[in-house]
Amino acid sequence: MYQNLSIKRIFVALFIITVVLAALTMLSLLRVSAKQAEARQAADSRYQSYLLADELR
Repeated sequence: MYQNLSIKRIFVALFIITVVLAALTMLSLLRVSAKQAEARQAADSRYQSYLLADELR
């Protein structure tokens, strides 16, 4: 089994794993950014509601 594992194959496998993990990290960062924008929009909406309710008092 270990006879087919050359240094080059090991490095190629590690490189592929690194690229896949980097891609997954980028995707998760994009999702976090989108969720952060949604949370910011919800907070702005909540603040606008607060201001409108304050005007009615």
